[in-house]
Amino acid sequence: MPITQCLEERRFFQVERALDVAEKLVRTSPDELQHVSGDLVRALAQVRCSDLTIKGEEESAEIKRQRALVVLLVTCPFEPVDVLNKLLYYPNVDVSQPILILDVMTDAAEELADAKIIRPERNKKILISSMSESQPWFLPSNRGPPGVGSWKEVSDTGPLSWSYRYERDLPLKPNQIKVGKSRRWSIRSTKIQENQLDLSKNKFPVYVAAFMLPIQTSIIKFFFIFINEKFFG
Repeated sequence: MPITQCLEERRFFQVERALDVAEKLVRTSPDELQHVSGDLVRALAQVRCSDLTIKGEEESAEIKRQRALVVLLVTCPFEPVDVLNKLLYYPNVDVSQPILILDVMTDAAEELADAKIIRPERNKKILISSMSESQPWFLPSNRGPPGVGSWKEVSDTGPLSWSYRYERDLPLKPNQIKVGKSRRWSIRSTKIQENQLDLSKNKFPVYVAAFMLPIQTSIIKFFFIFINEKFFG
């Protein structure tokens, strides 16, 4: 039975079980989540855990409900935030519901701000085989005349600074005094691990307007109503 239906029917064991699995299920981001997120967040926000849980387990149920709501806002933000903003100003609701909604939105905003996005690894399929197990595929070959040095990465600030430059010493030729050098360029650096992942933080700026604008608009509206009634009513 869907979690939303379990919560809406207000059955003791079904509500308890739904709260147990809600957070983990939402974090898996099933395909249908975006279609049911609004109904689910409404059911979670309106269920009264104190009436539908075992005596002494009310606090645990409230924590599970709040965590499920936070995860919903983090995983599929827009519709759940819109639903909660509307529920925030519903008449004839328990005073604890607006407090719960504000706590949930605050926790979700903090989690979105601290989110880490793991990008796919680069070069998962190595198209060019390495010359040896200890040498990365993007380095030039170590083959050369006897006495040739190993490749070393050097800094480059010239017109080719978009790439990485490698140099190695060449052995002296007959009647040669100065040691020669051979140069190669690569799109990668040996200082970056081949399977290194890029991490970026703070997904919240994308959703700032959805989180804050309705609340700010309502506050301004109520402020002007108060001023009008106080001084001009």
